[in-house]
Amino acid sequence: FQSLQLREIEILIGLKDEDRFLCAGHNYRSMFMSAGKDYTQDLNLRLSQPSLKTSIYTWLANLDFDLVEFMHAFLKKKEQQFIQKGKELKRKEKIFRNLEDVVG
Repeated sequence: FQSLQLREIEILIGLKDEDRFLCAGHNYRSMFMSAGKDYTQDLNLRLSQPSLKTSIYTWLANLDFDLVEFMHAFLKKKEQQFIQKGKELKRKEKIFRNLEDVVG
């Protein structure tokens, strides 16, 4: 099953023609050229446009954003959450041990 729209989505997310497998021994484009009609122009148009991946990388590159600073703050926050969880577990463990002592 070949769908022009699905092939366009694959191109949009960054799949290049040279990275495709043959379909029944043929290039996938041959499925869109039949009965005198050539639907590959839609594929050519999509291939001429930036992929979603390229667009995201371009957008990120243009942000006024310090990734190292962000990652440092993010990891610091996660470290604090991890320490807090550890304290909560120790508190719960102490309660559990006290219950064991009472119950016997």
